[in-house]
Amino acid sequence: MINGQIITIRRDDIAWLCSCTNFSKCRVESIKLANNIVKWMVQDNIDVGIKQEDLQFFEKFDARFEDLKLHSEEELLKICERMGIPWSDTMRHTTCEGKASRMGAIRDFDLKPVFNKHEDEWSEFDRFRLFLISSPYQKKYGYPYEDCMKFSRAEQWEFFLKEFRFQQGLQFESTESKAAYYLWVYEFIRQKLWENRKHAIMDDIEPVFKPIEIGKSEEESKKELKAEKQGQIKTNREQFVELIKCKEKLVLYGLGADGIALWECLDETLRLCLVLCDKKAKSETYYFQGKRVVSPDELCTVYKDYEILITSSRFYREIYMELTDKGIDADRLICNRVPFCEGDG
Repeated sequence: MINGQIITIRRDDIAWLCSCTNFSKCRVESIKLANNIVKWMVQDNIDVGIKQEDLQFFEKFDARFEDLKLHSEEELLKICERMGIPWSDTMRHTTCEGKASRMGAIRDFDLKPVFNKHEDEWSEFDRFRLFLISSPYQKKYGYPYEDCMKFSRAEQWEFFLKEFRFQQGLQFESTESKAAYYLWVYEFIRQKLWENRKHAIMDDIEPVFKPIEIGKSEEESKKELKAEKQGQIKTNREQFVELIKCKEKLVLYGLGADGIALWECLDETLRLCLVLCDKKAKSETYYFQGKRVVSPDELCTVYKDYEILITSSRFYREIYMELTDKGIDADRLICNRVPFCEGDG
């Protein structure tokens, strides 16, 4: 009768390893830390999770650390829905019993842990090798990885003959102890690379998540939004030009920015067939580019058999109401809801 939920928080294996190393380096002597790092590097994290029999009726699901950081409210709302609990703003605070994390300066949804490469501790070559070692896990959970099948086993082994940055400067009691250490390390790595090649050949790693969506910079987002808007405007103009070609009796209502932009898309043949209407012609004779503009009242008399295209994407609702209040049948009205020009939507 209990809604039991187990959430396994996944994280980029390389970022997790770097973070663990950084957290431990001031607390553990160098040789012991180096040993721990090697064990962390080669451990199999693919199926890590709570498996006790007494929790067999709990629902289990994965969540990604990076998604929680980058899209916090969206991801937390999914968790709320799954667990059947209401949203609370306290979920925006990453505290333990009201106390800040013991991990240091990281608070709440600071994005530093997502982008921090720990370049002081790990070189780019180190990271490349980690992507190779952790490839099954990285592939399964949507993180970057290196495909081991791109390299022969001999080539792969060459990559690991060079020390990792964390191994540089280690002090050993003797040459024998140093040799024993590196033989121990190589055996761990050899076994891990063998396992990875087996997964690659069997193709038995099914991705659980899509690749991480880091998002775009504000400038990139603005450019993309502008391009998308321009595309919508162009498509809208083209669609209405085609519509106008199919109409024998049509009034263009409104000579604001949208109306003028649409008019400029028309060739002379189409312009000759159209009737222009605007409120400016209500009290005085009004011409637009040499063509007489009729008043809205004439739509109920002289042009009662014409369909009416309301050009203004901004005020089409108000114009629609005004025309129907005059007794004009709604079936005669066509409303433009997308701008014909940028800046009038």
